[in-house]
Amino acid sequence: MEARKAFGWAARDTSGILSPFSFDLRKMGFEDVVLKVLYCGVDHTDLHRMRNEIHSSTVLITLWFRGMK
Repeated sequence: MEARKAFGWAARDTSGILSPFSFDLRKMGFEDVVLKVLYCGVDHTDLHRMRNEIHSSTVLITLWFRGMK
């Protein structure tokens, strides 16, 4: 199967503002599966990491998907 495009929201700095972020997924392997994401959420820890309030964040943070089909 060929490589696929993905879209999400990313915190690119510590302002806490999210911006659109598209990226290429790697080529599918034999044991990989494709999931359709119905929704995702942001939890309290994500907000702290976006603002680097935990002091362990990198510049670019992508939020994890929480609702999958």
